[in-house]
This record gives sequence, C-alpha cells and structure tokens, in this order.
Amino acid sequence: MSFKDFLREFAVETAAFIAAAVFIVVVAVRYSRWAALVGTVLLVAFSVYKTVRFFNIRSRERQLRDIASHSLDAADAGSVNDFPMPMLVCDGDGIIELFNKSFFHTFMDDSVIDRKLVQPFIGDRDPEQAESNGASTVRIKDSYYIVTPSSFEFRGGKEYIFYFTDVSELKRAQLAYIKNRPVIMLLQTDDIADIKADYRDSERAAIRGGVEEVIENWTGQYDCIMRKISEERFMIIAQSDVLEKMRADRFSVLDKIREYKYKERVLGLTLSIGVGTGVAITDCEKSAEQALDMALGRGGDQAAVKTKDDYEFFGGVSKSVEKVTKFQTRVAASSLSSLISASDRVMIMGHSFPDMDAFGAAVGMSAITEALGIDSYIVLDENRSFAGAAVDMLRADGWNGKIIDVNEALALMTRKTLLIVVDTHKSSFVDFPSLYEKASATVVIDHHRKSVDYIKDALIFFHDPNASSTCEMVTELMRYITPAPSLSAAEAQAMLAGIMLDTKEFVLSTGVRTFEAAAFLKGKGADTVAVKRLFSNSIESNRKRSEIISAAHIYRGCAIACTAPGTENARLLSAQAADELLEVSGVKASFVIFDSGNESISISARSYGDMNVQIIMEYLGGGGHRTMAAAQLGGVNMQEAKSKLCEAIDAKYPRADGEEQDSIS
Repeated sequence: MSFKDFLREFAVETAAFIAAAVFIVVVAVRYSRWAALVGTVLLVAFSVYKTVRFFNIRSRERQLRDIASHSLDAADAGSVNDFPMPMLVCDGDGIIELFNKSFFHTFMDDSVIDRKLVQPFIGDRDPEQAESNGASTVRIKDSYYIVTPSSFEFRGGKEYIFYFTDVSELKRAQLAYIKNRPVIMLLQTDDIADIKADYRDSERAAIRGGVEEVIENWTGQYDCIMRKISEERFMIIAQSDVLEKMRADRFSVLDKIREYKYKERVLGLTLSIGVGTGVAITDCEKSAEQALDMALGRGGDQAAVKTKDDYEFFGGVSKSVEKVTKFQTRVAASSLSSLISASDRVMIMGHSFPDMDAFGAAVGMSAITEALGIDSYIVLDENRSFAGAAVDMLRADGWNGKIIDVNEALALMTRKTLLIVVDTHKSSFVDFPSLYEKASATVVIDHHRKSVDYIKDALIFFHDPNASSTCEMVTELMRYITPAPSLSAAEAQAMLAGIMLDTKEFVLSTGVRTFEAAAFLKGKGADTVAVKRLFSNSIESNRKRSEIISAAHIYRGCAIACTAPGTENARLLSAQAADELLEVSGVKASFVIFDSGNESISISARSYGDMNVQIIMEYLGGGGHRTMAAAQLGGVNMQEAKSKLCEAIDAKYPRADGEEQDSIS
C-alpha cells in the first residue's frame, strides 16, 4: 500500500472508530464505568496500532524511494517523484506501492484513482512474467508505451519497477505504414475457356462480360484499382487495409462467381485468387504469382494469401475439373526421360504408410525407368505398407530384388542417383525423410491438392490435383516415353488397383482420363477380378470394421466414429470404415478417429465431393484431397479429437440460419 493510500484509509477508519467509541463511552458512562474504561482502552490501543503502522509504511515508502532513486543514479530521494518519465513500484502480487507524479498525471484520472493493481498497466501480465519477457509495447487507453521492467530484493521479497516511455506517435506512424503497404492480387477465372464448345461467340462474350461485371462490382466496394490483363486474368492493386476488409468479407466474390447464372443456368464457373504482400511492389507481384500458383495447385476456386512466412486460404469448396493437357504431360515425360537417362540408378518411394496408389505408381515409374535402361528400386517398409497383397503378387511374378528397405537404398545412393517421390508432395510426409535429405536430385509426381510444405527443390514437380490418382498420372506419362515401357499383367494390375482405390471403384474423381488410363492397363493384361481380390479382408477384419461403423453418430450430415482402444490394424480399418460410412443415407462426409500410437490421434476422412474434407483436415494440421484426407493430432484423447473435428467442420462450413444445433456425443 502506498503512503497516500494509507492516509486516506487511516482518515476514514479513524473517523469511523472515533464515532463508534464516543457512542460506546456515552452509553457506558450512563450504565457502567467499567464499560467506559474498556472503550477508552480500545480507542487508545487502536490509535497506537495505526500510529505504528503509519511510521512503518512511511519508512517502507522512503526506503523504496531511495532504492528506486539509486536505480536512476539520482542523488536525492525526491528524484523519483520528479522523474519526468512515468514509473511505478509494485510487489510480487502486483499491488502498486509507489508511483511518481508523472505516472499520476498520465494515467490516474478520476475513473482509476483507486486502482491498486499493476496488471492493467503492463499488458495484463504478472510482474514476474513481465520482467522475464523484457521490454514490451502496451496500449493504455488510446496511447502506446514501451514498458521496461526491472526488479530488486527488498525485505526478503522482490519488488518490481516499471518505466513507461510514450511511443504513441511512433506506433501510429508504424500502423499507418502497415495500413498503406501495397498489395497485389491476381484473379484467374478457372473455367471460362471451357464454355467455348457450348455457346456461340455472342453468348461467350456476354458470359465474359457478366463475369467481369461481377468482379468489378465486388472490387467497387473497396478503394483499389482493378485491371484486366488477359482474357482470363485480372490484377488488383490495393493497400493492406483493403486486404483486411476482403479477409473479413472472406472474398465473397468466390461465391458470386460460383453462383453466376446465364439465362437462368448456373454455369459452374470458379475463380482463383493469389494475394501477394511485401514491402516493395515487385515483391508483392512475385508473391501474388506464387499464391495464385498455390491456389490453382489446390484445385482452384479459392483465394490464397501469401504472407512473409505462411499462406492463408479462403474458399475451395467446389469440385475440381480436369485441367492438365496432353501437351503438359508430354513435356513432363520428355524432361523426366532426360533426368532418368542421366542418372546411375533411380530410387522410388511414396508417402508414409504407402497404399495401393503409392505402390502402383512406384511400379509404373519402375517400368518407365527400366525401359530407359536404368536400374530402379522401390524403397518400402513392408511392415508399414497397406499394399502387402500387391507386393506378394509381384514377388510371385518374379519381382525379386527390386523392392528394398531404406538402409539398402541409402547404401546405394550416389550424387548421380535420382529420387522419384510418388503420391505425395509434402516433405513432411515422405516415407523415408533420410532418403529425401540425401538425394541430390528429386522428382515429384502427385495428385493431392497442393500443401504449403511442398517439396520446393524438385527438378520436376508434376502435380495435377484434378487427376483421380497418381497411378492415372503415371499411366499417362507411359504413353509419351520412348522406348515404350513394357508392363506385365501383374504390374498392370498393381497400377489399376491404385486407380480403383482412389476412385472407390470408379465412383469418385473419375473423368475421361481415368477410363482411358484403366483401358490402357486393361490392354496390358490387367484382370479386374484379380485386382478386386487384392482388397479382400479376413472375417475378423470385417467384424471389427462393422463394430466401428455401428458406433458412428451423425453430426451436421457427417458420420463420425471412433475405434476401440487397442484395435489392431486401426489405420487400415479406419480408412475402410470411412469408405463404407459414405454409403449411409444422408451422409456427406465420414470421419473415423483412431489411436495411431506415439501419443497421437489420427483422423481418416472421406467424402463423395459434397464436402471438401481436405480443408477440414488442413484446419487440424493435416491435408489430402477433396474426397480423401487425413490429419494427426498430438496431446489429445479421442473425445478431445472429436471436439476439435466438430470445431473444424463448423469453421469451414458455418451453420446456415435456422440450422439446428447438433450435440457432440
């Protein structure tokens, strides 16, 4: 307590006590002299107590002032009060014990004169925490201060001194600078070229004009400049404060373009936006190009905002359409042939816990490599693979020595060895990080929607989020390799299994290219019945999968289930259960939660495309594809993981007006 606080408290308490004592004495004199004597003794005792306390507090304050003065290299104790910078002294509990005139005049107006806690003045932190963090900027009322802490030992405890430097003008200048920094946005209409075959020239011109009008109306709400730079591209130049408003609006132009109608018909057009920020305008343009590339790599129909260290995404709820052309595939095949031919050997690996698509794509890339006369090896840990049946089939077909473990691969690696990564483009998700780190040349072939932590040093990054599977992409590459790769029936079946897995037997993400790839493999001898047998399960596995499905509940059209503790092959069973849950009437997406070991909980997500499970899993730190994705959570139990999943669903698909509140059971 400060000395001034004590004086105010002393005056109030003394007045109250004297009034009570006089009353007691008057009454006591009338009825009992002994009561009067007791009242007088109590009054004297209280007076002595308050006097002793008065001098103790006065002495404590004087000592605190002396120590604080020495910290300023001041010569007299009065210098603290006259110090021009606001300052205060508090104890370890945050009780203000001393402050100077400058602090009083700066902060202590009539509304806060009785405030005794330091926390509102140091960013709502404890004194000890504030000191450990060092100097920090704190907003107090409408001003900004750099609060500098220090401490000293006093009477067996610790006291804290805080100095306040007014930096309001500097902070306002900084905020104004940030607000006025340049931002460049690149907008690309994703499907505008696809309307050419369906409409006459005059109608196509009207559609383009309508789309441009939607974009112009949207940009007209903001203080920015918009220019058309090509038939399908627009550029917006704005300032950071405009970007913040667009963020708050969640780039509503994405919805407007998606809902655009021509002659009462929804055309299904989509828009992709890349937003670049930076100090210089050239940095902004470069970042905008990278952000647009990221948005397109994730399937389009979304805005990607590139900041200094990360990306932020908006939208991404519509289905993708086929984009990669045969010309692009032919160019990729030519570049790939040159790289393989210049290598001494090729190592091929997929993602962690490789499935049929990853293994089948590796088999196809091995065939391409062998056709070019270069030895190739598939690097695989068979204990962590879901393609065991396909591996056994190929071994029975004479595949001995082509499948090796990571230690053998590392021993064979040289500076001329090429690494091909299939069915993933994330550096954090490759099956063997040590192999990737050792490789001097890397090629990536993948169909999953582009993630922020993609492999950036790949010599060839062949990426198509609109392909049904990586096996489909590899099959297309085969057609442009000279000499043409030869496939045995077993190899063709391994690749067809990859396509059937990711398309759910030609139901999901299936386009013309998918059937062409399947026909190509069928022509190489693939037997669909033999492929179907690769997915066979035991009676026990079917029983456990049924138990998982029967325990599911529905949350906002999503089926959510949890595996029982200690379930064997939980990862495989969860993926299969998630697939089967989609067959339940009214289910738009399915999620199966399981214990993946190492104190982590994993989620396997599936959909038929009505919901984008990729963006839901990305919210939880995972990723994948629109119809197939996954995430891994650390430090949570099953129930907590379920709660986080429901939170992610609500965040990415906000409730409509009047939608009933579902419970999380």
